Amino acid sequence: MYRVHGANRLASNSLSEAIVFGKRIADHILAQRLTQRLRSKDLLQVMELAGENQPEETNRPSLEDIQEKRISLTEKMLQHASLTRNEGSLHKVEEAIIKGMDRVFPYVWNQKEAIEYINLLICSYLVVQASLLRTESRGGHFRTDYPLVNDEEWKKHIILTRDAQSGEMKESYVDVKSS
Repeated sequence: MYRVHGANRLASNSLSEAIVFGKRIADHILAQRLTQRLRSKDLLQVMELAGENQPEETNRPSLEDIQEKRISLTEKMLQHASLTRNEGSLHKVEEAIIKGMDRVFPYVWNQKEAIEYINLLICSYLVVQASLLRTESRGGHFRTDYPLVNDEEWKKHIILTRDAQSGEMKESYVDVKSS
């Protein structure tokens, strides 16, 4: 795996890497879609069905609206979910993320700005959910409501997945191996 950060890392750097490389992938996919015709009959049918199930186009956010919401989400994440956080601040930004998801997820997007905003919403949501679960301070991340490190309870990785059947988020944990 290619890394974009050095040895002095925060735990969230791997998320930054996912965003950086995710953007590169999105750029590549968009370039391919613009320069080549879709060859898969099944894919075309899926896209047609998705288009039929979309809400009214008059309710679709404009790209300018999406750009403003992206800036707003970044500011909210920095204010409420950055290095110093607590349950109340995390719930504030969680509410903004869910509102953003409700606004853009019903539509099929092919504009780079919209896809990047959707990826930012998803990554932000995962950061907030993991932060709410971890009731301690660890590394460079300080929970004002849980100021102490608790190795006995929290020396583990949080794994968030989505159940394919129900769509619900599920968490699991993997112990960190001591060296």
